[in-house]
Amino acid sequence: FIHEIRDCKTIAEERALVAKESAAIRTGFKEEAPPEQLYHAIAKLLFIYMMGYPAHFGQVESLKMVASPKLSQKRLGYLGSTQ
Repeated sequence: FIHEIRDCKTIAEERALVAKESAAIRTGFKEEAPPEQLYHAIAKLLFIYMMGYPAHFGQVESLKMVASPKLSQKRLGYLGSTQ
């Protein structure tokens, strides 16, 4: 995803790519994706948020990650919830 963002030549291309990826992440949240996919989706959302795009729809999923038994997922959940 980061490489695709870097390859964008214009801001319009970047916005379109972010909108497409955000829509895919939202769909994954609605379909109850497995924890591994949820982990990657939250990581992408954090990157999208750091770029200045809205990522508020991932707040509840970040809190779900906090309840995970795996330390790496729990750590990402805490990072997502603080952002």
